[in-house]
Amino acid sequence: MFPPHTSEWRLSKDIYWNTLALDGSNWQSINLKSFQRDINGTVLENLCIRCGKFLKRLNIENCKFITDHNMGIVTNHCQNLERLIVKHCDNLSNATLFYLSKHCPYLKHINISSCHHIDDQGIKIISTSCSYLESWDISWCIHITENGIRILTESCPKLTTFKAEGCTYMTNNAAMHLGKNCSNLLFLDLNRCSSLTDDGLITLTQYCPLLETLIIANFEYSSTSPESIQYGYSK
Repeated sequence: MFPPHTSEWRLSKDIYWNTLALDGSNWQSINLKSFQRDINGTVLENLCIRCGKFLKRLNIENCKFITDHNMGIVTNHCQNLERLIVKHCDNLSNATLFYLSKHCPYLKHINISSCHHIDDQGIKIISTSCSYLESWDISWCIHITENGIRILTESCPKLTTFKAEGCTYMTNNAAMHLGKNCSNLLFLDLNRCSSLTDDGLITLTQYCPLLETLIIANFEYSSTSPESIQYGYSK
């Protein structure tokens, strides 16, 4: 058995750490990806209410129990969000993007990869409201069309990162809009974009002189060689 003063010290220390844990100002980042099966909407709401406007980064990838209603509560309390990852959150739709556009004007990075209920309307809502957006991941969002990509690029000229893996509506025309409107692109993932051809890639490299990374794995060259794409980039 520990001496009384030791027990008191430990109790004081426990209270101190408990106070820190419950102080929302210490929680600028929450990553729940590893707890995807355990996190429900109520747990997420309570965490974010506790953090309030101190929260800047939230990752709930694969948290399949989270709904639009939950995200409405989250965005209402966490209006300084800068980075949000909702990849594979199957229950989320355009409503979540509406809440983000209404409450989170400082959003810079958003990942909605594989959110199959999100379409052009949601893209239009958030793109025209969150002018600070620098990074978009719409990979495998099968209902975002060429028009949605056009709206996104016209509304987000500060984009430096764009990921659209598996987006069949990523056409040459969409690539043209992306290149013309987002000339500051540094990172571009167009893996498995089956509607895109060499011409679209050349257009992109010509309009985006700062581009450092271009992912086009599983891409079939129709007539133009990889060297021609590199030539377009070097100009």
